[in-house]
Amino acid sequence: MARSVPQTIRATGLVIGVVAVQALFLTLFAWPAVNTEPRDLPIVVAGPAPAADAVTQQLEKARPGAFDVDTVADAAAADDAIRDRKAYGSARPRARTPVRPSRIRWST
Repeated sequence: MARSVPQTIRATGLVIGVVAVQALFLTLFAWPAVNTEPRDLPIVVAGPAPAADAVTQQLEKARPGAFDVDTVADAAAADDAIRDRKAYGSARPRARTPVRPSRIRWST
């Protein structure tokens, strides 16, 4: 005659198994969010060449390889690039020197 496993042990094992599977799924879904960062994110910088170059250098210094920066002449060209999905955002620095990141107007 085969011995049956008590119901409490069977229920405990089932609960532990379900919790373990949930923990595995949580880890699998959360792991990419922990390691996500921009890589070659296309953005445009609109404005005078010296200011645009300064912004490009600051972005490269702050996050090497994170942004693929293209320079355009004015805000309208930046808006067109965003509308045409050639860029995800734009920076429009003023012609001041030095350019401070806190003074850049970002648009998406």
